Amino acid sequence: MKMPLLDLVESQMIANCLPLVAVSLAAVPHANTPTVLTLHWHDFVELKLHEDSEAVAYQSVPSSALQVTQRWDQLDDA
Repeated sequence: MKMPLLDLVESQMIANCLPLVAVSLAAVPHANTPTVLTLHWHDFVELKLHEDSEAVAYQSVPSSALQVTQRWDQLDDA
């Protein structure tokens, strides 16, 4: 059975309303271990530098990581 990775990615994109630049999947090469799906967002958050000032700085939005616990037998099952 294939993992619903595209469904997971799509639900995160809908929830975050951010543009997605990359997706990575990491797994230990042993069957039935959890995998980690990392979503890399392409957006910035505006931060006010001082309460009395109009100056702002931009900080990139951090990546999101999801643990996928669906069982798998081979690496190409993901």
